[in-house]
Amino acid sequence: MAQIISAGPFATGGERKAAKILEQLPSDWIVICNKILPHSDRSYEIDFIIIGQHYVFLLDEKSWRGKILGNDQIWTRDDGFSVRSPLSKADYVAKVLSGHIGWKVHPLQNSGYFVRGGVLLTATEQLPQIHDSRAANGVFLLSDVCDRLEIIDLQGGNPLVGQFQAAIVK
Repeated sequence: MAQIISAGPFATGGERKAAKILEQLPSDWIVICNKILPHSDRSYEIDFIIIGQHYVFLLDEKSWRGKILGNDQIWTRDDGFSVRSPLSKADYVAKVLSGHIGWKVHPLQNSGYFVRGGVLLTATEQLPQIHDSRAANGVFLLSDVCDRLEIIDLQGGNPLVGQFQAAIVK
């Protein structure tokens, strides 16, 4: 079982449910829940930071139900509500987190791509129909999130991530 570190209270039942599932990741993985990342004049609340062996994953949990349609700019839910693509926010915050980690853990600085942003959908059983190249490896369902994260972690990233997990957490 992965090590779970709570940096703050869960905001939704979906986050709580997701943490239970993410705990099933390998025992050498770390899951940080609800971390606040200060950056310049603002801060970002990150639902989950998952430190694997080759990647650090940043997941934004969404408890959205039903069919979701969209593209790289806008996602529209079944209820007609439209929002800016959460993948765009996750990617941006992943870049901020990557810089923050590189600043703290010097061997990871300028060592290539090792932080991935994504969206975890906890209240739907179907992948959204999103016309965005990032969706294939950036949108996760609760039912298979652990398996998919492990597969992606084996396909690239940076092996220094696993070596410096403890330093990344600090």
